Amino acid sequence: MDVESLACPVSCITPESKRDLGRFYQQERAHKATGGVLYGADSADWNCRWFDAVNIIQAEIERANGAFERAKAAYVASKRNQ
Repeated sequence: MDVESLACPVSCITPESKRDLGRFYQQERAHKATGGVLYGADSADWNCRWFDAVNIIQAEIERANGAFERAKAAYVASKRNQ
């Protein structure tokens, strides 16, 4: 079940979640630079916490990108209609 909130629940930010977020962006940079994948390319070999972290972070990135694209399209359409 997905839980959605418009506000960031600060009480849910833990040292572990900060570490996972930092590791996510480190591995993204390393992957872009070298093609390497932290914990290997087969996600079945990843530990559960890392798999969940990557899945949640990537879903939020995609959701934010989608919201940006919708806002940009609405802005462009509003300028065309003026």
